[in-house]
Amino acid sequence: MAKQPEDKKTLDLIEAPKKRGRPSTGNAKSAAERMRAMRMRDKIDGGATVKLDHEEIALILAALKAQWGKSSAKNATWDNGVAQLLYERIKTS
Repeated sequence: MAKQPEDKKTLDLIEAPKKRGRPSTGNAKSAAERMRAMRMRDKIDGGATVKLDHEEIALILAALKAQWGKSSAKNATWDNGVAQLLYERIKTS
């Protein structure tokens, strides 16, 4: 038997099923708005993050290793020192 609409004290025998998923906040942004905000943050920070996949990292490491291997300890130039530093930082990442 169903309860009357005016009855606020009686509990429902069968509760309404809950909605699935995360509840909405009503403040959702479109993809364009999120990208615009990301570009603004990058502009304020002075740069952007570069994302590389494994193949690109392997190519960079090979190039740095080749450049680093060309230099000798006696005549290491600024470029070779930078190559060595980058090689070590990327290798540990």
